[in-house]
Amino acid sequence: GEGFAKVNATLDPAFKPLTVGAWVWLESSKGVILAQGGEAQGYVLAIDEGKPLFGVRSEGKLTTVTGDDALPRGRWVHVLGNLDAGGKLRLWVDGKAQKQTPQANHLTRRPADGISIGRDTGSPVGSYRDEGPFTGRLRGLRIYWGLPDEKEINTWLGR
Repeated sequence: GEGFAKVNATLDPAFKPLTVGAWVWLESSKGVILAQGGEAQGYVLAIDEGKPLFGVRSEGKLTTVTGDDALPRGRWVHVLGNLDAGGKLRLWVDGKAQKQTPQANHLTRRPADGISIGRDTGSPVGSYRDEGPFTGRLRGLRIYWGLPDEKEINTWLGR
């Protein structure tokens, strides 16, 4: 549908590598899957023009990585974004590496805005003004500090 949820969790991603991901069933070409934070500090996993996008904003500077191709519709697709310990942003679709950025910055403090699922409900993490609600279905949404090991990712992917 077009619903969204706010999560009252005190997760603190400051100075940590992180991984976020979910299974998505698209019914539109844009929308936020998950966001924590806003225009000063935060991260976002979203769909932009049908392509997956993962972004991290630190001290107001936004770094993003966008997938090469639009995601298919009419089936479940696994999307995963990662900020590694060295500051690289990486993006995967259905367990296959898409792109990475040369360098991003880790968050330097806990974001003021909490976690939102299906919409960025606080100040925007991304460069969008009002990214409408995610239209479609979400399942298996997860946040990790660091990158899960291969066994954990394969379990998440149902392999």
